[in-house]
Amino acid sequence: MAATAIIVQIVIAIVAAVISSYLALQNIPDAKAQSGRTPEAKDGTVIRKIYGPVWVDDSQVLAYQDLPPEPIKKKVGKK
Repeated sequence: MAATAIIVQIVIAIVAAVISSYLALQNIPDAKAQSGRTPEAKDGTVIRKIYGPVWVDDSQVLAYQDLPPEPIKKKVGKK
């Protein structure tokens, strides 16, 4: 009796997951490349040394390098 109730709950959960994933799949728009702004380092900006918890209104960029994306490599098994 209890085993059939558990099996029915599992089947209902699986059916609900399949239906919700199918409905969510239809609403995904076409993927587009992201465009972002790179931070700008300004010459002559004073580099502050901050000791302790303080509130800083403006951010500073000391260096920035736009690196190309690295592909994900997986090593499977032994050599």
